[in-house]
Amino acid sequence: MLLTVEELERDSKISRHTWRAWIRQGKVPIVRMGRCVRVELTAYRAFLLEHANDKAKQLAATMRQVRTDASKEEKSST
Repeated sequence: MLLTVEELERDSKISRHTWRAWIRQGKVPIVRMGRCVRVELTAYRAFLLEHANDKAKQLAATMRQVRTDASKEEKSST
């Protein structure tokens, strides 16, 4: 199944402008049909999973930093 940018936007709640930027940057594989651009459903799902994993990794790194900072602050106050 091939999805339009508008369908990607509607399904993911990510703006079509962001999707188009990612397509231009080559982050999302596309299928060209003349001048039309489509994204395969499997590629879309894989991209979302990868993107979610990146966000989870960023959150985990932030949480580690917060704990480290709190630990250092606690040690310095005692």
